[in-house]
Amino acid sequence: RLHLAAGEALESLSEDRRAGREAELARHFVEGDDPVRGLRHSLLAGTRAEDVFAHREAAHHYRTARDLARELGDNTHLRESLGKLGAALNLMGHYDEAEKTLEEAIQLARQATDLDGEMEAVIDLMRHAPERGRHVDARRWIEPLLQRLEDSPLSLRKLAFFDAYAYFLVQTMQFEDGLQIAEKTVEMAAALGDAHEVAGAKVRLGHLLLWHGRATEARSLLEPAVSYLEQADDLPEAMRAASLLAQVFWFSGDLCAAGSWRERALRLARQVADAAQVIYETCMLGYQQLRLGAMDEAWEAGQRALADAQALDQSTMTGAPLGLLATLSWMQGKSDELERYAGEMAALSEHSDEPWWRRHGDLTLALRDLLEERADRALARLESLFVETRLDIQEQTLYLPALAEAYLHLGNLDQAQQVLDVPLALQGRGMEGMLSDTLRVHAMILRAGGDLAGAETVLNQLLDQTRSMPYPFGEAQALAEYGQLEMTRGNPTGARQRVEEALAIFRRVSAYPFIERTQQTLAQIGPPLDKFQE
Repeated sequence: RLHLAAGEALESLSEDRRAGREAELARHFVEGDDPVRGLRHSLLAGTRAEDVFAHREAAHHYRTARDLARELGDNTHLRESLGKLGAALNLMGHYDEAEKTLEEAIQLARQATDLDGEMEAVIDLMRHAPERGRHVDARRWIEPLLQRLEDSPLSLRKLAFFDAYAYFLVQTMQFEDGLQIAEKTVEMAAALGDAHEVAGAKVRLGHLLLWHGRATEARSLLEPAVSYLEQADDLPEAMRAASLLAQVFWFSGDLCAAGSWRERALRLARQVADAAQVIYETCMLGYQQLRLGAMDEAWEAGQRALADAQALDQSTMTGAPLGLLATLSWMQGKSDELERYAGEMAALSEHSDEPWWRRHGDLTLALRDLLEERADRALARLESLFVETRLDIQEQTLYLPALAEAYLHLGNLDQAQQVLDVPLALQGRGMEGMLSDTLRVHAMILRAGGDLAGAETVLNQLLDQTRSMPYPFGEAQALAEYGQLEMTRGNPTGARQRVEEALAIFRRVSAYPFIERTQQTLAQIGPPLDKFQE
């Protein structure tokens, strides 16, 4: 009785005085055994919590609303509460419960021929399906809707569905289809005359353009979009745009701008409490530290992100910190840790539809094999990665140089050059920051083929790029190869100078296996000539 009286007293307040007290109203009516008003205010309380990104509190209210709707037999509000609960659970990283909840919402919406409700639930399902590694399962809900929406009238809900579908396609590396859908969503948003929706659609289109190697076009869409979306207080969409701009500058080699945008994206991810995005941005900042030679900070970022990822349900996002830590382990010669991280990435891929992390683990193992002069073993690992596999634009710059280097060490120059021609074609397309290994292996191939002048030109280009980023480890690798070039020319003094410069950098970044190999090269060159001998 007291709870009911308190609820009614609060409900009688003016709208301004009642605002912000939705959770109190919900509790009083639930405890006062008024399920109808308890349900209504629980939904409002959940929405209020979502407005400030308090996902856990929102989930609590939506669960209450779900249970009350079941008790009342109110399927309309049951569908609504299930959809909202699933969306909140996704953002918290509770993917298993989210999937079950959203699938129930979809089934109820279909039974009620509630097309808008079905679209809303499918949108939330496919937005996070790639993070769960379950995008094949998501297709059974997406494809029936695609057919039914083909001739349906244009609406904001239909636009939101295709916008989410474009994101789903890019996340599952279906870039051609994704680009077509993203272009379609921009047209739809423009036809609706909604500036906010146009900005959001352009974020998706920018994403697809980036993965088609059209970085300049992507940047021209994303920069105005992120400013507009922040001013419009659409922080989740602004977060995605900022993250993509960080990737644009990362690809181009402008680490200063990339870091600035990445920090902005991380700040927004924390603000909206998107657990998966916080992990991703933290890892990318770890790669930024790796590039800059701040290895302790890179390790710290990877380990922090891994601890956060392990708090989520089974998620492909765990692969991001594992990949960073595996790369660091390779660079610093921590072979046991490399094996462990690569094994965990392989296990992660076994439980998802996405083999990307297994491929990344195998790549780091192959890089170790190359460093240990076991090119045949590296080749076996790398060739297995390309069976029925299509590489995205970033993977081309990661895997193909390693494959070309393996062919080169085994004496197959023609095959090495043929493989390397693919990432070499990305020059001049805003990918300079990703081409360090490509240029280094290109110089090796040219040297092996007797084109020493060509090799020198490529190495000078590579040194300019790695120093301007800056990327100390890449610079050291270029200097070490320059030393090999000078040895081929019969210039031990020039070779020693280059190799000693490389050694100093490898020591600075604690790249122990590279230190050992560089010291061996110095021993082959022999002691420096004194002034008289020169």
